[in-house]
Amino acid sequence: MNSLSRQKLRSILPHITGSLSWLGSLSIIIDIIRKYRNNNNNHKSITTYHRLMLGMSLFDLCMGTNQMLNTLVMPADTPNVYGCFGTEASCIAFGFLGQLGIGSPFYNLMLSIYYYLVIVKNSSPSATIEKCMHFVCISFAFGTAITALALGMLGYAGFWCWITAEHGKARLWFWYVPVLSIMLAMAMIMTVIYCSLAKQEDRQRNFRFRGRESLAIEQENRNDGVRGALHNLRRNRRSAGASRSVKWQAFRYVGSFFAAWFFLAVTRFMVWAGRKPPFALVLASVILSTSQGLLNFWIYIRPRYVEHKKRHPDVGRFVAFFRVNPLFSGCECCHKCCHRGGTKLRRRMSIIERRLRVVNESIVDTDGNIPTQNMNDYNSQAEVIESEHNIADVDGAINGEAVSGESDIL
Repeated sequence: MNSLSRQKLRSILPHITGSLSWLGSLSIIIDIIRKYRNNNNNHKSITTYHRLMLGMSLFDLCMGTNQMLNTLVMPADTPNVYGCFGTEASCIAFGFLGQLGIGSPFYNLMLSIYYYLVIVKNSSPSATIEKCMHFVCISFAFGTAITALALGMLGYAGFWCWITAEHGKARLWFWYVPVLSIMLAMAMIMTVIYCSLAKQEDRQRNFRFRGRESLAIEQENRNDGVRGALHNLRRNRRSAGASRSVKWQAFRYVGSFFAAWFFLAVTRFMVWAGRKPPFALVLASVILSTSQGLLNFWIYIRPRYVEHKKRHPDVGRFVAFFRVNPLFSGCECCHKCCHRGGTKLRRRMSIIERRLRVVNESIVDTDGNIPTQNMNDYNSQAEVIESEHNIADVDGAINGEAVSGESDIL
């Protein structure tokens, strides 16, 4: 691959991933604001989790704006960079937004602390602790960005507009050291959470091993009764399932953070140490670092998506994604396409299934066989159903294979 092709890849790919990340962060913000307004502006409807996600998404939006435009805002005379149409002033302005993006890793750390308090300590952060969380994230992000702007440190920085290479110490203390420290802290927090949940699961496993009968006897001795024993057993099982869900949700956020920042951190440290990173590493760091908002968005809506698929197993993945996506849930056109069209299709399929079930029961003899005459009757009934419901193949329609005019809805 020649030098020009590499420049094009490094310039064009961040535009795509950065745009998707920007939309993902915007979707989270819209969903939280809509949740607040739908509950009559009741602040109690927005939990600490939502406020932390809102702050993280806002800083992801700043970083996504910088990465989405990428080379477009760099000065037009920048050497060895493809697609530069900006000026020095535009590069400085977007470099300021890029440094504001340091608030996103800090909010990832605060989200890990939140999960630690909820899972391990079984408590929610107090109002004072939450205010301190927001203060640390916002003050460090704006403090470093304003300092870099005031001291003239912002400009062309290789991958995008940021702190220039002449200010290596500022890069080190404004970005490298905080991100590396956050990675180590999050790894330690997740280890503690994993060990704590492993101990809880061992206790619950030993608790279930005793069996329902011994548990009932023990509860009777305590004058609680068998119903209380079974109720406690079911409650412990639900609690274990909820703990596992919260645990995996926390691990997904940490995994997305490491996926987005690990390769970029390695690349930046190699540049800072005076070594040239391989192009594959540069490309991976550029693609993944611009996908942080997109990864967070998918993790944010995943519980809603899974719940929707459980309630509506006949709905396709694409339609289910649009139904839970905050950007499209308020769109009247998408609502008609996904909700009304899907409901109409399910109603038609239910009628067809009932009619064919009656036909199947009527043509089978006492030995479970299908005589030739009855099979001809089935074919004639199927032709009637095909003509009434405008379906090309009844058997295929029951299997969800060929529904005329509406197969694209699923």
